[in-house]
Amino acid sequence: MAKVTMQNVLDTLGMDEPQFRPEPYYSHSGDCLIWFVEEACYDRDRINSILTVFRHRETRSVIGIQVKDVGTILEQISHFGFSYKEEGVEFRVLLLGAKACDTEGEIESLEPVQEFLERVGGDRKIDSSTLNEACAI
Repeated sequence: MAKVTMQNVLDTLGMDEPQFRPEPYYSHSGDCLIWFVEEACYDRDRINSILTVFRHRETRSVIGIQVKDVGTILEQISHFGFSYKEEGVEFRVLLLGAKACDTEGEIESLEPVQEFLERVGGDRKIDSSTLNEACAI
């Protein structure tokens, strides 16, 4: 019996291997935003019930982040006049909303989140098409 690999399946389907893109991805089923800036083996470092960072397994640098409960966060920031439906929103504003939703005071240090912001640029916008999907929950 022939060994089946992912490449065999992709070749059979006439598809190319998926390429890594350092862009934010919204998971509708998890109501979370996941963003990796580097493709590597990683470990999770949970900041609180909303924020998780992903650390490179060898260098320990922050290479990704997960923001949970995005629909609630977007609702909260809209109360303060931030609109995301047409132009998106700066990633740091989304993170401020995540901090505002931290009603249990679980966040002790935002240092890993700041490290991620330095890599991507805090003024980097999450596009409206990604965020509008979050509001459709």
